[in-house]
Amino acid sequence: MSNSSFKIKHGLNVSGNVVVTGNVDGRDLVIDGNKLDNIEVGATADQSATEIKTAYESNAGVESFTSTLNTKLDGIEASANNYSNTYADGMNQQVATNSSPTFSGLVLSSMDCGGIT
Repeated sequence: MSNSSFKIKHGLNVSGNVVVTGNVDGRDLVIDGNKLDNIEVGATADQSATEIKTAYESNAGVESFTSTLNTKLDGIEASANNYSNTYADGMNQQVATNSSPTFSGLVLSSMDCGGIT
């Protein structure tokens, strides 16, 4: 039956593998089959943002990004770093730990000194 064609007017029952060379209705079955083989069982293309967020957060070690965390991040100054400096309380003026600063005209109350007078 080389290079011959025939029509089937009723159903066709086949047992075993069907081998096709070329395309079927313009589709390359090998390429399409390989793509389908790599799709996860039960996958959908219509997941909502909530479904995606839930799936992502269900992974171990992953925390959700909450509005609380967002507020915390908003409170961090731009270009802030993760180290601290020694400041004179209430002065917002950096003082080196090995210096002997003088503050002329500074008046301290007992409250400023932790109750020491």
